[in-house]
Amino acid sequence: MAIAGGIAYTANAYSEGGKNASSFALAAPQQPTALMSPGYLDEDQYVASDGINVYFAQVSDAPGWAASVPYVMAWNIASKAYYTFPSGMTPTDGTKATSVIDQGNVAGGIAVQTTGNILALSHAAANQIVLFDKTTGATLQIETLPSPGRMAFEPDGSLWAISGISVINISGVGGSNKIVTTLPGLVAPLTVAVDPATSNILVADGGSSQQVKTFSENGVLLSTYGTLGGYTDCSPTVSKTRLWLDNTAGVGYTTQTLLAVAPDSSYWIGDPGNARILHISSTGVYIEEISFLRYLYYVAVDHQASSRVFADALEFAVNYSVPIVSGDGGGGSWQLVRNWAACVPASYTGQFGFRFAQAQTLPNGLTYALVWNATGPYNELAQLPATGPLKFSGQFLSTTPWSFEFFDHSGNLAWWAFTTINSAVVQAAYSAPLTGHNVNVWPTWGPSTVVASVPNTTSSTLGYPTSLTPNGYQGWGQWFAPIPTTGGYYPTYQTAISTPGQDRHLGAVLAGGKNWSWVAAPGAILAAPDGHGTFTDNQPFGGHGGIAAFSEGRFILQGYDGQWGTYASQWMLWSEAGALIGQFGHGFPTPAPVDGTEYPSAAGNIWTMTTATNGNDIYLYNSDEGYHPGIHQWRISGLDSIHELAGRAPLGGTAMLQ
Repeated sequence: MAIAGGIAYTANAYSEGGKNASSFALAAPQQPTALMSPGYLDEDQYVASDGINVYFAQVSDAPGWAASVPYVMAWNIASKAYYTFPSGMTPTDGTKATSVIDQGNVAGGIAVQTTGNILALSHAAANQIVLFDKTTGATLQIETLPSPGRMAFEPDGSLWAISGISVINISGVGGSNKIVTTLPGLVAPLTVAVDPATSNILVADGGSSQQVKTFSENGVLLSTYGTLGGYTDCSPTVSKTRLWLDNTAGVGYTTQTLLAVAPDSSYWIGDPGNARILHISSTGVYIEEISFLRYLYYVAVDHQASSRVFADALEFAVNYSVPIVSGDGGGGSWQLVRNWAACVPASYTGQFGFRFAQAQTLPNGLTYALVWNATGPYNELAQLPATGPLKFSGQFLSTTPWSFEFFDHSGNLAWWAFTTINSAVVQAAYSAPLTGHNVNVWPTWGPSTVVASVPNTTSSTLGYPTSLTPNGYQGWGQWFAPIPTTGGYYPTYQTAISTPGQDRHLGAVLAGGKNWSWVAAPGAILAAPDGHGTFTDNQPFGGHGGIAAFSEGRFILQGYDGQWGTYASQWMLWSEAGALIGQFGHGFPTPAPVDGTEYPSAAGNIWTMTTATNGNDIYLYNSDEGYHPGIHQWRISGLDSIHELAGRAPLGGTAMLQ
């Protein structure tokens, strides 16, 4: 983050076609605006500003990807356009930036003088800081420094830079007479910033510190912010003063912290392990925060305690009685209360981070979860204690790899399986009853039984399951369990494309049944939703089709992703008897706007969805990789106004519905 003229500019890192950079007025931090999106694969990681231009270091360097070449570009504040360096070069990676410098080099930090003419870039691998003319882009000089990282200029033009585990000041940078000062008492400096009003130096110190330390210009420690050690005590409890600045306590949400000082000497500190940025006063008092999940793949909600909502390892307390409003804590409607990734071993944090496949409070009052363990791939049974870190049982609730067992709404184990019963090839729903808990308070379950089944008519001749019937229990990013509606209907969902006009993608079998009671969601070649629950049999981008079908009370919720398609971000609400009640959501009729006017409710790459009931309302939560990144919450109300009328009469007679 860089601050200039009352505006904060943020480098958003990799955003998969979304905003590479954003901005917000310091007076309205909860109202961000898209600044620019120069490249689909760009990863703007570092930013600095002199009040005239905003300089961004793009660090993506994926081997073999032509559209992924590191460089430094500038954005002119006055003209709101890409700046052209007279001595710059044309970018080679297809970015929309018209002129770049330092192309081909991965920067480890960036700093610019406000009154002087120097733009500094660190190259850690070469042990160099390269100085450029910030206006022309011409190379001025190369400074030698061991393992240089993040940097910041003082108003007088001297440079503070991280070098290994030290933070040093180079007075006279760019000249021949240099005086070097080193800040004392640092453990693992991550980034550095300078207060333009006082010339105090602020350092985000990781490792065993996890604090922001403020020093005078001559290196005297003035103050610290943050509880010593942060989450290294393994407690998941989140507070305003506990910081997760690096991976010392485990793999947090992201790994890059930030520091930016405002004109009033308050500052913003990135708390990346908790996916938030805190605003702290010049006297070390918490002011406000921004919660920003740069991408989100996994959501969960405790079905028996619906106020507990999870985004990856982050647990939020949701107050459904308070309307959500923009701002810190949503007007009291939500609060980040725990980060369950504290001290979790690396095997639980795979390529896409920590995930709760499910979390639920069981009848004994304790909360348990299914946590992805990459050594399987399996879901491991874990406990979320009232105090202390996550506990792992070593028990995998998976019959085989990629075949998962889940809690039903009563705490029994439930799962689908394609199998053969009495010589019939079927999709069977299994249930194992919760019988109690062992001496270590881990739940125990009895033998499983088949509670319902349907014929298995799937085929894999095309390389993916296809069927005219709605066989299936796996969607784009998740599996779902056989959990019945109030009336005992188990939904099944065929999420792959099939034969338009002949197929049905959603169905339900009654408890004890051996065939579908009804089938719905017919397939058709649709470019956009028709509002009638029709499933598009167009191949979605990357195979991102259906997600899951969940039972909730006497209703069934069906989800469809469709990443960046016109038929995308769709949700269908059905009665347990197979009647469509409504279809809602928003697709992408054009490429994502870059000016911030995003389509309300649209989500990009929805890996997971989950549902819960609160009072008479159903709440649907879904993830979002990069369009409105964070948790999406839908409230479905008025369901108690829906009535089913029934009557009986002889053939040819008249029935009175009541």
